Formats: sequence, C-alpha cells, structure tokens
Amino acid sequence: MQKGNEPLPEVLDEAIRAASMWPEGDLTDHQLSNIEQIKLDDRKVEDWPALVAGFRRLPKLKMLGLSGTGLTDVGLLSEFSQLRYLYLEKNGITHLSGIYGLKNLKQIWLYGNAIHHEQLIKLEQSLPKCEIFI
Repeated sequence: MQKGNEPLPEVLDEAIRAASMWPEGDLTDHQLSNIEQIKLDDRKVEDWPALVAGFRRLPKLKMLGLSGTGLTDVGLLSEFSQLRYLYLEKNGITHLSGIYGLKNLKQIWLYGNAIHHEQLIKLEQSLPKCEIFI
C-alpha cells in the first residue's frame, strides 16, 4: 500500500494540480483529503495498481473520469464506494461485476465499450438508483 509520503503517480499528480490550482510544491495529505473530482480522460495509464493506490489517498473522491484511458478491469475500482459519478467511456471494458457494489453511484457512463447486454442488466439490478449511459 502506498504511504502518504510517497509521490503520487505522475498522471494523477498532474490531474490534481490542474483541477485544484496547486501548481508547485508537494501536495499534502490535507490537500489530498479534500479532492472530490479527478478527470484523467484520454490519458495513457501504464501502471493501474499505482494509480489505484493514489486514489486511496483521496477519501472524498466523488467523481472519477477515466474515459479513454485503456481501463479493462473495473474491479480495480470496487473499493471506492464513495464514488457518485463514474465516466468509463471508450475503454476496453467487457465485464462490470467489479462495480456492482458501488451503491452510491448516481451516474455511470459506459458508451464505447463492448459490454454484453447481460452485464448491463446485472448492473441495473445491482444499482437501481444509478443512471446508466450506454
């Protein structure tokens, strides 16, 4: 598990700085604890486990944009139950079982993925209060 004093993955650090207007210096745990949204859309992610470890340092994260990042395993996101909005368009996702437990989701965007109809039905059943955009 990533310690609080270890650097964030570069792609996450850049996204936080762009959204939060903190251009210089180390990001403190206090600053990270107040981040509510991250957009990584269309950025190449090479180390998903490191990125997920970085997300763990963002306890208030409510909106996560991962469209066009090459994500194929949504199970990596299963522990982030605080998420409300999840953008996963244009990835290589085929199975959704890893996110059936994200009961706080209000919206999930999935178009541009090769998701089987059965997977979408199961997602609707698992998350009846979530709007699903395909």
